[in-house]
Formats: sequence, structure tokens, C-alpha cells
Amino acid sequence: MLTVMTLNVNGYFEKHGSWTQRRPRLEAALREIRPDILLLQAVARDPQREDGRDQAAQLAAAFPEYVSVMYHPAQHADDGTAFGSALLSRYPLRESGALELSLRRGLEDTTRRNVLWAGVSTPDGLLTVLNAHFSWVPEQNADNLEETVMLLQEMSGPALLAGDFNAPPDGPAIKRLRELGWTDAWERLREHEGGFSFEADAPSMRIDYMWANPELESRLESVQLVLGREERVSDHLGLVVTLRG
Repeated sequence: MLTVMTLNVNGYFEKHGSWTQRRPRLEAALREIRPDILLLQAVARDPQREDGRDQAAQLAAAFPEYVSVMYHPAQHADDGTAFGSALLSRYPLRESGALELSLRRGLEDTTRRNVLWAGVSTPDGLLTVLNAHFSWVPEQNADNLEETVMLLQEMSGPALLAGDFNAPPDGPAIKRLRELGWTDAWERLREHEGGFSFEADAPSMRIDYMWANPELESRLESVQLVLGREERVSDHLGLVVTLRG
């Protein structure tokens, strides 16, 4: 079995508590869940905090079993702060990269985003994982999805696309992925349950997903939401999928 977890960590924002409060709760949850691959969105780096280490590096320091740690900022500020996505894995990466997503001018969402991807050498063979974080503005969300589709079309073998899609299950971006033959793990395994992942204190929207391509679909074993109201480590709940070998 292989376990993959995705979570938007909400950077250093404090609506759901400071990072100093949230981080120990997240570390405790990770010790219990023990994901083999951890995909994080909205990961912050601040030169004035934690010796300038990004949030993924801070977590990795507590979990030496993650032999591969990848952080790629999508947005940089003049004060040296950065915002992006990260991937932590118990297994080595054969190859990896980041797709910088475009940003339209004049929209309310001004955050630059990216999609990380990596070929992970798991005990069950090579698995391509993609960590997505899309805009919540519909026009930009559509752009993000189409740019990601071009990346997906270059991939071969089993692949898992996960992250914060900022789109409901009946949204155009989600419909597009279904049309391309990708399988929504929650819809496949827990079709009659809401799967609401946002906002953490009273979840009412499903915007975080795990998608399997046709080569991986048959290996979907289970999917669950984690980090609920008691832990509250972010404005999002986490999503965990287990894959058969």
C-alpha cells in the first residue's frame, strides 16, 4: 500500500491560529497518518522566521524519513518572502520539475501559482505525482487547468494529480478532467458523501481533490478527509488516498 496526502497549509496566515500553534498539531497528525508522499500548497518562506526555512523544510526536519524534499516558490516579494508548493517523499525522486502557471492581469486574484511534478521511485514502481494549486477566479482557474492538461499529456505510466483546485465538483475544470479520463478518487470511492474540505471550521465546499489517470485508477483503495475541527491546522482539511500495490 502507498499513502499520499495533500494539504493547503495556508502559509503563515493566522485565521485558524498561528503557525507556531498549528505546526505541532500537523506534526502529530503526520506521525499518525504516516503518508509516504506529502503534497503541500500555500507554503510560505520568510527570511525573518525559522532561520529562513520554508514551512516544508521545517516539517521535514521533524521527519527524517522523508528522503526527498522539494519546494518551489511561485511568488516572491521584495522583502524576501515567498509562497509556493512543496513535495515530501519517503522514496527518491527520479525526476522532478515545476510548471509556472500564467496570471491574467486585472483579476482579483493576484497570486502566482504552480504545479509541481515528480516521478517517485516507490516499491511498486514509478509513480508520477502532480501537486496543483489553482486560482479561485473562474477565468484564471480555466487557464490553470488547461496549462496543466498540456503537462498531463506529456506524462506516461501511473499518475496522481492532487491539490487545491479551488473549484466545485460540477465546475468546468473538474468536468474537463473527467472528460480526459481521469478519475476523482472521492467520487469513485465515496460517491454519496460530501467530501467537503473548506473552510476547516465549518466545511461546506469540496475544492481539494485526488485524481488518478487510467493507468492508476484500479489501484485506488481508500480516500479520507483528515485534520478536522479538533486539529485545525489550516483553512483546509487534508485529503489522504491509499493506493494498492
